Amino acid sequence: MKFGELKIKNFLIIGEATVSLANRGLLLIEGQNDDDESANSNGAGKSSLVDALCWCLFGVTARGVSGDAVINKKAKKECVVGVEVWTEDLNCYYIERGRKSKRLGNNLIVQHVVIDGLDVGGSCELTKTTVSETQKVVNGILGCSYEVFTSSIYAAQEKMPDLPSLTDKMLKTLIEEAAGIDRLQKASEIAKDMCGKAHDQVESIQTKIGFADKTLSASEENIKHLQEQDEDFVKKQQSKIAELTAEKNAIEAEIAKIALLSKSETDTLEDRANQIREHLKNYSTLEAQSRKLQNDFNLEQNKCVMLKSDIEKTKKKVEGLKQETTNLDSKIGTRCGECGKIYQAEDLSTAKKAIESQIAKTNEELMSQMREFMAQVEQAKQFAKNVAEFKKKLPDVTALATELSTIENKFKKNQNSVFEIRSKKERAELIQKNILECEKTLNEESPYKKFLAEETEKISEGVKEKAQLEQQLLEAQEAEKVAESVQQLYSVKGIRAHILDTITPYLNERTAFYLNTLSDGEITATWQTLTKTAKGDFREKFSIEVQSVKGATCFAGLSGGEKRKVRIATSMALQDLVTSRAENPIGLYIADEVDHAIDASGLERLMTILDAKAKEHGTALVISHNSLRDWIDNTITVVKKDGTSSLVESK
Repeated sequence: MKFGELKIKNFLIIGEATVSLANRGLLLIEGQNDDDESANSNGAGKSSLVDALCWCLFGVTARGVSGDAVINKKAKKECVVGVEVWTEDLNCYYIERGRKSKRLGNNLIVQHVVIDGLDVGGSCELTKTTVSETQKVVNGILGCSYEVFTSSIYAAQEKMPDLPSLTDKMLKTLIEEAAGIDRLQKASEIAKDMCGKAHDQVESIQTKIGFADKTLSASEENIKHLQEQDEDFVKKQQSKIAELTAEKNAIEAEIAKIALLSKSETDTLEDRANQIREHLKNYSTLEAQSRKLQNDFNLEQNKCVMLKSDIEKTKKKVEGLKQETTNLDSKIGTRCGECGKIYQAEDLSTAKKAIESQIAKTNEELMSQMREFMAQVEQAKQFAKNVAEFKKKLPDVTALATELSTIENKFKKNQNSVFEIRSKKERAELIQKNILECEKTLNEESPYKKFLAEETEKISEGVKEKAQLEQQLLEAQEAEKVAESVQQLYSVKGIRAHILDTITPYLNERTAFYLNTLSDGEITATWQTLTKTAKGDFREKFSIEVQSVKGATCFAGLSGGEKRKVRIATSMALQDLVTSRAENPIGLYIADEVDHAIDASGLERLMTILDAKAKEHGTALVISHNSLRDWIDNTITVVKKDGTSSLVESK
């Protein structure tokens, strides 16, 4: 598997760039910071080029940068990285990831653009509904996860895999995934699931057998109960007929006792009721006239009350005027509140005469009101007399009303009796119908015979079903044993442990090759599956034991340069493992400042290894602050200017 064209836009420090990664051999990536000459190549964005590839594939750089942090600070949007992935069978996939992109948003897309050598463009879409699901598609195409990629294919300056320092669990997990044993983990999970399902199947069949036993017992109990019901059926029907017949006879006797009015009695009562209603109608007319006279009297009486109220108001007005005169007399000899002059009798005479004139007029008005009141009282008395005389002439109809009520009650009682007779006859007819149905049922076959036949058939079917379930149980128990064996096979102590034991020699051989070359045989690193305890016992533990001829007995005891050589050697050995076991080994190796802390002789040996890597995989990218042009001819210079970097290729 090879990476083709890599397109970058607004990613980290890089503005826009396109570079081919296929069959480039040993390719040096240098930096040139024109914005800060004192920084030399630092900050130019050398690592950003390969970080773009890592981010495009996995959504995070080897240095752990993800989210909006990858967007070019100057552009602030439209961050997009896309790369072609070519397989050996002439298939090409285009993987593209965006961040704050108008076209892609924050999504990951995968397209199968070339199928078996045939260019189909973007018509074959492999993108899923979520980024996480699409990421699984990418991992499947690459044949490795982010962890394996950064631990073997991509050796980054800030994330060089410290394999000798990893814990047993972390190292074992990484090696299992690199060797493809993680698929066995999935197989183990499948085997465990199948074992669980086989166990559930056994329990399910056992439950069904138990249920079948209960069903058979219930059917046998039902047959016994149905037989008893069948014997009681005739007796109950006969008893029911006798009860219904007795009820019918009683209803007919009740009907015979109910008395109804004869037609002549009904006609006589109806004539008398009409006569009474006519008298009462005439009385209603007189009563209406009486009410009208009473209303007229009430109106006249109300007028008297209103006139009396007016008289009282006028009297109060006269009293008020007289009080004003008294008040004027009391002012004589007092000072005016405005000018201070003492009031004399002649000063108030004009005002006093005006008030006396008002008193005279008001008294005249009072006398007029009293005369009108007396006349209204006389008129009201006359109206009262008329009402009394008219009421004396009204006839007494109490006896007629009582007689009419009695007649109407007789009609109502007679009507109720008619309804009662009709209801009882309907009930008697319904009872007779039930009697006929019971007699018909007696003449037919008992319904319990049918139920007995059904229950007997159920028992026969139940016995057959139970026999089938018992046979299924035997088969399921046998399948459970097989599933348990398969689960044991794929367990940690099974084939997975065996494979780890078989790949350890391969890792040791490749690590020894690289480390001997880098250290001139002064350092050894051995992959082990067993570790000796302080008591001298051995226990299962995956680790890397490191020694140096200079005296160091563990990885922690090495110098910085020696540790770097061990990291490089184990990382390359891990990549060889991935390549040897992968269906589509990735033809790329990225060495990001792996020459840091390497002495001159070690650097020369490292270049020899990297050159071999380039020939083996097609492309080896080397990122360095140092000048490596003496060893590497092909160069890409990342030039930073005005806050944005671009690429310049030279050969």
